[in-house]
Parts: sequence; structure tokens; C-alpha cells
Amino acid sequence: DPRRGIALIQEALASKPNFPMAWNNLGLVLVEAGRVSEAVEAFEQAARMRPEDHEIHLNLASALHRQGRLDTATRAYRKAVSSRPGSAKGQLLLAHALRDAGKLGEAVAGYRAAIAVDPELGEAYWNLAQVLRDLERLAEAEDACRRAVEIRPGFAPARRELGELLLRLDRHLEGLEELRKAEGVIEFPTDAAAAFRIV
Repeated sequence: DPRRGIALIQEALASKPNFPMAWNNLGLVLVEAGRVSEAVEAFEQAARMRPEDHEIHLNLASALHRQGRLDTATRAYRKAVSSRPGSAKGQLLLAHALRDAGKLGEAVAGYRAAIAVDPELGEAYWNLAQVLRDLERLAEAEDACRRAVEIRPGFAPARRELGELLLRLDRHLEGLEELRKAEGVIEFPTDAAAAFRIV
């Protein structure tokens, strides 16, 4: 029960208010309880006490992101990344915020930064493919999506995305094969001039 956890941490903070990790833990439990505004305040308190703590700033940024405060969240993610540039998670979450803020070019750079840290991070390739698709950079999106499928061959959404990209690139047979793998059965119209359809 998050309420019990919140009460216990608040009780501990009443006697030791200068314990930053307790504020951080309080923020985590508040997020779990859906009390995101209070969680932001707790994370901010922790961040004031430990301004260079990577995890605290990631938690603060994530809570701000949940609130839709994208510019503030982006600044917090950048702060977290600056304290630990080798954090693939930090780079990935920063890229997510940039994407949600409509800064697609910066998001591409962010996903590539995450991949540079962890070349096996399938989630980064998958999200990179979607942003490149939105930028109409379809050949690059295909490359990123193929890498996501290589890393996680059982992840149907990546296969579906790859199939749709291949169709947009007029490589219909390849695209249909990927869609078949993602969805199951492909029905080929008997009329060769008919549009492809998936059932």
C-alpha cells in the first residue's frame, strides 16, 4: 500500500529532514500513488541537497515529464546526463522528452547518443526509427528498425513498423513478409492490380 510507505517515510523525515535519499524515496512512492505534484516537490528537495546526484535528477525529470512540463523536464534530464554522460538510460529518457516536445532533430541525436553508450539498446533503435519516419527519413528509419528487430526479434511492433516502412519504400514483398511475421496471416488479393491488404 503506497499510503503506508508514504507515512513511514514522512515519519522518518520528521526526525531527519536533511536525508536526501529519504526525500527521493518519498518521491518514488508518491509517483506510485499518482501524487505526481507532491513527488516533484520531494525530488526537488532531494536535488537541492544532492545537486550532482544522477538518479535523483532522473527521477525529478521523469515526474516533470509525467506532468507535461516538457521544457522543465528536458532541463532536468540534461542535468542528469551531464552528471553521468555514460548513462544510456539518461540519454534515452532525454530523447523521449525531446521527441514529446516536438524537437525531433534533437531527439534523433539523443537516441543516437543512447545507442553510442549501449549499442544493444533495442528501445533506442525502435524509438529512433519512429522519429526518423516522422521526419520522412525512411531509409534511415528502416536501418534503425532492422536493428531493433535484430535485438528483439519477438517484438511485434518493431516488425510491424519495419513492414510499414518497407511498403512506403515500395518494397512490397519484403514489407508484407515482415507484417506477416508481426501479425500472422497475409491474404494476397487474386487481382494483381488490387491493393495489398492484411487480414
